[in-house]
Amino acid sequence: NLLPMTNLLTPNRAEARRLSGQLSLAKAIANLFTHGCQSILLTGADESHDSQVLNNLYEPNDQHTDFSWEKLPHQYHGSGCTLASACACGIAQGKSLVEAVKSAQNFTYQSLQAAEQPGSGQHLPHRTQ
Repeated sequence: NLLPMTNLLTPNRAEARRLSGQLSLAKAIANLFTHGCQSILLTGADESHDSQVLNNLYEPNDQHTDFSWEKLPHQYHGSGCTLASACACGIAQGKSLVEAVKSAQNFTYQSLQAAEQPGSGQHLPHRTQ
């Protein structure tokens, strides 16, 4: 019921599969659009096995933009929330979708680079801007 009200959905690959009920990412994206999503930022850190993280922005009419980021060394708690909130802020500021997503990823990356580990758990983003 919420998907048609979603301007930008920001799942990782596993979440996109669960939300759509599809194993194939292409089918998952198509299914989420069928259910009303207006755009989807598919994040890739959860399935990245090399030195780069690939995030994909999908828009209607088969438009998509790929973003590549250097993979950081730790596990992070709050990275997805940081990214989604930063995207919302950029959109609210009137930025184009691509520019809002690009600046949100940059903000999130900087927050993760400066992350702190309070104790023995995951690192927490240090949001300074």
